[in-house]
Amino acid sequence: MGDRPDAWPVIVWERHGSPHWRVYGCGMAEFPRRLLADEFEECPLSDLSLWG
Repeated sequence: MGDRPDAWPVIVWERHGSPHWRVYGCGMAEFPRRLLADEFEECPLSDLSLWG
């Protein structure tokens, strides 16, 4: 992973979730694209305003 930022996972802290930390196996550019396209099984953020 080290030299390939596109291979780094995204880690999100959910203030209302349990566990609070979740790891997503997509890059930082892919994460918001998937968030806006409603491609996660559940919303990865505490705020639903960007979901889908």
